[in-house]
Amino acid sequence: MLISLINFALTTSVALPILLLWLLISQKKKEIYFSIYIYLAILVSIDALATLILLNTRNPETAHLSAKIRLITESFIIAILFYLTKTVDLFTNIPRPSLKNTLVFSGAALIAVLGLLNLMIEDITFTGQYYFPVFSSYYWVTILFYFLIFYLIFVDIVSKYRRSRRKQEIQDVREILVAIFPLTFLSTLILYILPYWTVAHPLIFLAYLIPPFILFYCALRFYIIETDSRIQYLVPLMLFFLLVALAVFHYLNVSQRLPLLLMSIPFFIGTVILSHLVTQQLFRWIRKFQVDVDAGLDKKIEEFSSEIVKFIDQESLLKFVGDFCQETLQFNKCAILTLQYDVPPYQISYFTNFDRAQFQQMLESGHSPILELLEDQKTVINKFSFAPESVIYQLLDRLDVYLVLPIMGKKELMGIVFLGGSRKQTKISERQIQFLKIISTQVGIALENIRTLHQTIQSQKMAEIGMLASQLAHDFQSFITIVKLENSNNDRLKQHAQYMEKLVQDLLNYARPQELKLTPVKINHLIDMSLDLVEIPPDILIEKHYSEDLPEIQVDVGQMRRVFTNLFENSIHAMRNSREKRLKITTRPLRPLTKLKRSPWIYIEILDEGEGIPEEYLDKIFEPFFTTHKQDGGTGMGLAIVKQIITRHNGFIDVTSKPGKGTIFNIRLPYLIKGGS
Repeated sequence: MLISLINFALTTSVALPILLLWLLISQKKKEIYFSIYIYLAILVSIDALATLILLNTRNPETAHLSAKIRLITESFIIAILFYLTKTVDLFTNIPRPSLKNTLVFSGAALIAVLGLLNLMIEDITFTGQYYFPVFSSYYWVTILFYFLIFYLIFVDIVSKYRRSRRKQEIQDVREILVAIFPLTFLSTLILYILPYWTVAHPLIFLAYLIPPFILFYCALRFYIIETDSRIQYLVPLMLFFLLVALAVFHYLNVSQRLPLLLMSIPFFIGTVILSHLVTQQLFRWIRKFQVDVDAGLDKKIEEFSSEIVKFIDQESLLKFVGDFCQETLQFNKCAILTLQYDVPPYQISYFTNFDRAQFQQMLESGHSPILELLEDQKTVINKFSFAPESVIYQLLDRLDVYLVLPIMGKKELMGIVFLGGSRKQTKISERQIQFLKIISTQVGIALENIRTLHQTIQSQKMAEIGMLASQLAHDFQSFITIVKLENSNNDRLKQHAQYMEKLVQDLLNYARPQELKLTPVKINHLIDMSLDLVEIPPDILIEKHYSEDLPEIQVDVGQMRRVFTNLFENSIHAMRNSREKRLKITTRPLRPLTKLKRSPWIYIEILDEGEGIPEEYLDKIFEPFFTTHKQDGGTGMGLAIVKQIITRHNGFIDVTSKPGKGTIFNIRLPYLIKGGS
């Protein structure tokens, strides 16, 4: 009867890993660590099978071979357990080879070699019911190896626990530390260490039930396999076959005692009922955990939806989204790109823990399969939906990205969210994907609302400035005219009157810009035309580096000429006290960087070797009324109007400068200018 119970336990220990293997192989999405888990399940099944043969064979040679197989598989099971726990924060990626990993597997290989050379097992002894190995003194190497590995595993788990910051992650690591790890160590102690001291009672083999159930539980608990209805039918079906196997083993052992076989029938029935109850309880726990997780996600969606509508600026909104993805979804790396109409069509608006240089390289490379796939399909990109050898998988793996989410507005792509890094679970369920889609949709709506709000505020501000400028023009024009006529001999008054007149006119031009009248023109000719309108001192060297293959571009000639003359006059003024006086003008084409923006661009660079601009002023020079040359008659509106004209041509202008080294204005204009506004 006892041997039948043990056989039942061992048969279960063989069958459970096999069932787990089938479930792993049938998964649609294969995570990168699947191979490790599969190897572990195979070894656990082989170990239990070898023990099953050892206890039921009557051939000493077969028993000796089974004992060797047990020794080899057990040593590599421990080594793979160590390797599995070294994966980045619980099942996220296969760790790179290291000296420690190499030494651990070398130790397992050494034990295997010693076992094959019969240095670990001295003899096989028959206890009257089954054969059992007699271990040599060399087996102390195995015992020390096991204790060392479990010590390293314990230290690693404790380290993960101390590094954990999120509530869910702390709970999961604590569960491993206080339950899974002790049970695994206990089964190892009973099965692999106690037998050295001839503690060979058959009941110790019941501990073989612990490893496969731990494997199965971890696979379900940490989303290595999905839980669906088929598992609920597969497990009872497997138990039915175990019942048949139990009857066979029982018959082989008590075939001469038929009455005992008949007496054991109630035991068979009881075992099946108990197994079924245990299985159902396990699934109830799992379903409860999933319901709790889903309920938690639903609550987080409600909180997210109520908070996101409160933001009125993009920077705060994206920071909230990034922090939310890290805290709630347990991604410790997040980057959010927003769309811009520029040569690089994306800008990094939120960034944490990723390698910024790699992202900049992706944005500036001119060809990114990830961005092109997202722009074409506008759907969530899940790294684990691709084969490990695919280009997309390898690129995402290099960036340490798991998910890429599009932020969609009503009509177009508005941004992209990259999530990745070290997570507790790599498995990303469909429920979580749907959750993320809801988030990205709400972020897109919030971004559109913020942009609409800012456009409304800007329109109102411009309307108010226009009203102010009109009032100033009306109130001051008569006064300015009188001052200029009646004080023609007072140069100081005339100068102030001219300054006020220019200020009012600039204010009117800025608040009420003229409609663009687009005309095809060669940009190089327009720059030369603008240079002819500027008085250039003879000691200033003009350098032209024009690209001759630039096509005509549609611009408002008058307004764009004002842009260039203003910039040239500023450069000449900045070089009035410089030793080196050089004005360098460069034009060249710029190619588009992604499929999203096909239109090429024209690049215009205006470099001077003047006094430069202090760093604290660089962010302010395009603001209305900001000037450092008020004593020279500057109104602070020149560069503001320059930027406004460039922007209305759907272009961009920025500046780089170092005091004493000079200044560079960079202008980018698209070939295809949208209708004037």
